[in-house]
Amino acid sequence: MTPDNNKTSIPRKIITILIPVLLIAAGGVAWAYLQSTAPKVKRKPAARPATMVDVLTVELSDMQPVITAMGTVVPSREIVLRSRASGEIQHLAPEFIPGGHIARGEVILQLDAEDYQVEIQKAESALAKARGNLALEAGNQTIAREEIQMLLEASGEAIPVTDLAMRKPQLMQAQADIASAEADLLKARLNLSRTEIRAPFNCLVVTRNVDLGSHVNSQDSLATLVSVDEYWVEAAVPMDRLSLLDLTRKGGYPALVRSQAGGGQWRGQTLKTTGRLNEVSRMATLMVRVKDPLGMRSKKPSPQMMLNDYVSVQITGQTIPSVVGLIRDVVRDNQTVWINNQGTLEIRKVDILWKQRDKVFVGKGLMPGEQVVVSNLSTVVEGMRIIASENVSPARSQEGMGSAHES
Repeated sequence: MTPDNNKTSIPRKIITILIPVLLIAAGGVAWAYLQSTAPKVKRKPAARPATMVDVLTVELSDMQPVITAMGTVVPSREIVLRSRASGEIQHLAPEFIPGGHIARGEVILQLDAEDYQVEIQKAESALAKARGNLALEAGNQTIAREEIQMLLEASGEAIPVTDLAMRKPQLMQAQADIASAEADLLKARLNLSRTEIRAPFNCLVVTRNVDLGSHVNSQDSLATLVSVDEYWVEAAVPMDRLSLLDLTRKGGYPALVRSQAGGGQWRGQTLKTTGRLNEVSRMATLMVRVKDPLGMRSKKPSPQMMLNDYVSVQITGQTIPSVVGLIRDVVRDNQTVWINNQGTLEIRKVDILWKQRDKVFVGKGLMPGEQVVVSNLSTVVEGMRIIASENVSPARSQEGMGSAHES
């Protein structure tokens, strides 16, 4: 090969090498340009759909809680009847038997009164004698005054007149004898009246300790009587429930008493607490009055309350204004509720004032018009999207607000 041919082949080799390189470089530039100018698709996280829920609209109303307690019927008045005189029993009232009813002032039993009548006669005789002695002394007083007057006229001089000369001590003695005789007669009549033993109040005979012909002495026990004008119920109430009752309220609070055995029911009123807790249950004892527990003044047949009966008591407490009544199921753990806060779920703690079987009553934490979520959700995250049902449930939670019965 000649030198001229060698010189011509070198540039051709260079061109042969550069052309593929340039083509590759141009392709890379074109690819980079296309990459930079191509539309970019941004990936977005999958949107979580909103959850459809049922809600209740909050409304305020007044609530009158009903406190439920258990108690025992006890007598309001109970006495052991004792004799104030001695003697043999000659008469017994037909109702003087266990379970008998005796009206106030009615004779329960009659003792032999002959000895006491004799004592009255003796006292009357003593009084008549004392009055006779006073009449005699009155005559002696007149004689004494006349004698002193005659001595003064006969002597012509002043003579000192003493009480003894005027028989004043004798007059005082006669007057004292009359007072003593009158007192003895009064006592004899009083002893006679005590041979008739009368009922001190409208009573029920619980026990009878004597019978016809029994001889009783003063202070002997005759019977046990309880008043039937009213009974009391000793109701055990938790301490935190007493805050709903104004124990100084005149007339107390209405109460409904139901027997756990016989099924009868009676109306009553609260009285006072006994002022101390039960040592076992640590509950307060609230006294409830039930008037005419045996229905003796009722024109219609009515059940008779039994002493020592175990009863339930429903006490209607004082009205609490502006509370929210909710279905019990909407209150979640830790006394929280779920709120529809402009399409997101809010978990809010509320102040529970009162609970009953199917409802709760909220004092603080909710405002009128807010929506409380009723639906139960499997997954709950605060701030999650929710949609209230178009049929927004009415505030049916307000039903029964007039009297909130305790669970």
